[in-house]
Amino acid sequence: MIRYYTDDCSYRLPQKRRTAAWLRAAAESEGYTLGDVNYIFCSARRLLEMNRQYLGHDYFTDVITFDYSDRKGSRVVSGDVFIDVETVADNARQYGATRLQEMRRVVVHGLLHLCGQRDKAPRANRQMHSKEDKYLKSVGVRTMKSLPMVKALVPFAAGIVLAEYFAVPWWLFAAAFLLCGALALLWRSWAAAVGLLVAAGIRPMRFISV
Repeated sequence: MIRYYTDDCSYRLPQKRRTAAWLRAAAESEGYTLGDVNYIFCSARRLLEMNRQYLGHDYFTDVITFDYSDRKGSRVVSGDVFIDVETVADNARQYGATRLQEMRRVVVHGLLHLCGQRDKAPRANRQMHSKEDKYLKSVGVRTMKSLPMVKALVPFAAGIVLAEYFAVPWWLFAAAFLLCGALALLWRSWAAAVGLLVAAGIRPMRFISV
């Protein structure tokens, strides 16, 4: 059974029943039965205290999972998942996602930990992100990876504007190009990088001749 609580915050998760059914299906897809899983939504201050007390880490984090699962015997997953709603909101802004999209990613992230998925080593971290994307798509959340044209729009448009309307020195164009490239990397988008290259190649000789 999924239960939701708050600690030092007033956050309310939308669509709780739908989320519970989604998590139950995700656990079954991983080969487990969903037991008692408690989601506790916290303030940044509260989760920082827990991170210091239980893990010895003096920094903010979006989620801490306490695992009580019996994966080898009854194959029932259970535990407490504490989520910092403030850090989740900050990460949503950073990654260009909505708050609900990022919250669902963290919610299923906690469940995947209960199912035994690790994320410390590079390979395990890639597996974790791949599974997150898989289950987010199953609940109807389009991840940033599934919106390549939207992600490419800003750097593509910036390159077009520079190429068509401004007679700028090559060094200024290069600086703007690098800025757009930084945005592409920030949004983790190969499509944005490709769009940037296409935009920059519209009239390259124009800037060389300035």
